[in-house]
Amino acid sequence: MKKTLETDFYTKDYSLKNGYKLYFHNEQNPHPIKLHAHKYYEIVFLQEGNISLEIDGTTYPASQYDMFLIPPHTKHRSILHDLTQPYQRFVFWMSEQYLEQLINQDDSFRYITEKAIPTNGLQYHLSKLDFNTLESKMIRILEEQNLNRYGKALQLDLFMKDFFLSINRLLYEKIEPNEVEQDLPLYTNIILFIDEHLDEDLSLDRLANEFYVSKYHISHLFKENIGITVLQYITKKRLYHCQQALCTNINITNIYKSFGFNTYTCFYRAFKKEFGMSPQEYQTRTLTQNQANEFTSF
Repeated sequence: MKKTLETDFYTKDYSLKNGYKLYFHNEQNPHPIKLHAHKYYEIVFLQEGNISLEIDGTTYPASQYDMFLIPPHTKHRSILHDLTQPYQRFVFWMSEQYLEQLINQDDSFRYITEKAIPTNGLQYHLSKLDFNTLESKMIRILEEQNLNRYGKALQLDLFMKDFFLSINRLLYEKIEPNEVEQDLPLYTNIILFIDEHLDEDLSLDRLANEFYVSKYHISHLFKENIGITVLQYITKKRLYHCQQALCTNINITNIYKSFGFNTYTCFYRAFKKEFGMSPQEYQTRTLTQNQANEFTSF
């Protein structure tokens, strides 16, 4: 994570100019936090730290990749069990008014507050892949917040809607998997399975075993629906996620392994074929451009 994307921690309520705000807190020597509440929704994504979260009188032991949903006016605090360990997390704030605006645009935005929080609680453990996917979206928002580029407000709004919709979709599919399975045809279920298991083996043999159909039938489905083989589709999905992650200074080795490439050689060849440059060249060019935009913004 770039140092310029980090934010000092504070509990005081601040007005949300756009109705939302995203922060990344990286406390190397964290301090105890008192009970406090906000006027808006808060979503916490734990990246690192030996902590529990106390929310509305209930203490939740936390682990890496946990997501916590904290409703407005709800007292909460982080309980630090080891002050020598770094405490790293993303914190997303969203006003009730902005959420209402989103819901007025599309009902898909209401799942998290009307179903996930009331009936399934405030803590969710995400898979590493789910966390990495949301992290790449959050990093896009953080970078856009810190720059003054043309169309910034519109771009931020698009990034934010994509991010918040992804959370709603993720929770819907986690809470109601049976309904998802019953409502979707085979092709769509395979797409969802691939999205959820990008960091694992996704050979045709495995997909055939998971869905009790022949691998030739799966191959036919993909050729018929999108015109490419299932293995080509998987590679493109992995490359897309890697491309997003390369917009940060995350170690390249961690990136390609997180999204299912077994060796750097395999990743390097696929990336260069798809984007016309090596992963290192792409990361260096992107970070340099971001830094240039920071220096030229007002």
